[in-house]
Formats: sequence, C-alpha cells, structure tokens
Amino acid sequence: MYRVALSAATIVASRGPNRIAAFKKVRALYGVRSKAVHGEPITQEKLFTGLHDSFEILRALLLDAVERDAIRAEDDFFRELLS
Repeated sequence: MYRVALSAATIVASRGPNRIAAFKKVRALYGVRSKAVHGEPITQEKLFTGLHDSFEILRALLLDAVERDAIRAEDDFFRELLS
C-alpha cells in the first residue's frame, strides 16, 4: 500500500505539503476500503466520503494518463521522486 500511495501522490500533487497530504489521504482511503470489504463497522458518511475521495484520485490519475497519452513508467516516478 505504501508504494501505491506514494505513486498516486506523486501524480496528483506537487512536491511539499500537498504531496504529503495526498500520500496520507490515499493511505487513509485504503483503511476505509478495508473496512468496507471486510465488513467492519463504518459509518455511511465515512463510506461515502471515501468513495468520493477515491473517485477524485482515480479521476486525476486517468486524466494524467490521457494528457500524457501514456501511463507513467517506473522511471518517470524515479525522476519525479529522486531528482
């Protein structure tokens, strides 16, 4: 999950506090997903918020792929994260 959250945050947010917040948000959404899938108690509000936030992240990822006319490769993430 760490790598998925890091990769998604790299695409949807610029470096700095925005990317850190995006990383934390994706990780938190995984927790919401886990509760929903495994039948743990979760409020309807948290479930709907999680669904909406997940949609927004997926939308940003899809728009990135369409705008680039390609899905980012591992080297793209290395350049973004390490250079």
